[in-house]
Amino acid sequence: MHRVLLVGGGTAGHVEPALAVGNWLLMNSDDLACEFIGTKSGIENDLVPAAGLKLHHILKVPMPRKLQPAILFWPFQFLASLFQALKIVKSADLVIGFGGYVSAPAYLAAEILRIPIIVHEANAVPGWANKLGAKFAVQTLIAFKSTTTTGGKWASAKLVGMPIREEIFAIGKLTKSERSAIWDSTYR
Repeated sequence: MHRVLLVGGGTAGHVEPALAVGNWLLMNSDDLACEFIGTKSGIENDLVPAAGLKLHHILKVPMPRKLQPAILFWPFQFLASLFQALKIVKSADLVIGFGGYVSAPAYLAAEILRIPIIVHEANAVPGWANKLGAKFAVQTLIAFKSTTTTGGKWASAKLVGMPIREEIFAIGKLTKSERSAIWDSTYR
């Protein structure tokens, strides 16, 4: 059994594409296990268990964007997050990252342990975690062609678009009245 770790958290923009990839991998392989690395405070705590995947937590360590007292603690917090990621990543066969605060420690853990990394960037401009991950990745994937203008490894990234879960396609096949009935039963 091969173990794939999907990494991303905090927002649906990181979690939803990861779940779409995880679902596709599981539907198309008999010898694969997909698990997820996220934070204790992100939307992944609702979405990942609902998708039936195991969720591992690591410390959320936002990188300070300006000079402030928190910058003194950041290296120690990041190191703690890295040690947590090393414990989770050590038995993985592949790490697929989608960005967010949890991705940077997971990418570094995978690089230290020599586990292959694939990075998917869903935004036109890569975030700092995915910029770090791209340095180690065996494959960089992008949702927008314009991301190639960022340079470096992004210039040769493979354009794959945005992974979308099957449930989204299913909604697109419903009639307007069927979609309205779902909306009414869910949000009223």
